[in-house]
Amino acid sequence: MTTQLTKKHLTEVKKVSDLCFQEAYQEDISVYQKIMEVFPDGAWGAFCDDKLAGYIFFHPYKYSEIKPFNSMLSLNGDENCMYLHEIAVLPEYRAHQLSIHLLSNFDQVSKLHNLTNQSLVSVQNSIGFWEKKGFSVLAKIEEGGYTNSYLMSKQL
Repeated sequence: MTTQLTKKHLTEVKKVSDLCFQEAYQEDISVYQKIMEVFPDGAWGAFCDDKLAGYIFFHPYKYSEIKPFNSMLSLNGDENCMYLHEIAVLPEYRAHQLSIHLLSNFDQVSKLHNLTNQSLVSVQNSIGFWEKKGFSVLAKIEEGGYTNSYLMSKQL
């Protein structure tokens, strides 16, 4: 159901992002490319009818810290959690429960890298979705390019 993404998928990723996120939360394509370069295990796509219907990007990061919006990823070895950078599913495919498959990759890779803490920034009123997935609010975020957002975490 899911496939590891490569650079050849970046144009499709950007199209999905543009359709799923408000303009304020549409990242530059180079941000996705950098995640793929630095942590290729953290880029997965869900395809339906040979079309990218959704994706997830995640990477190791410092627990309780936010990665500023639209910033380039670099790892220094001090990372102690898996950070869900972004997940998006096209509206017409949301009933297919693709997020379950994408989040399964997030959990599996987190465990593979011995990172049992997971964190994310909830945007666009998605806090209820994340609470249903077991995440709890750590703090309200009004910095790093985020507004009315929440840093959330969960223990695997």
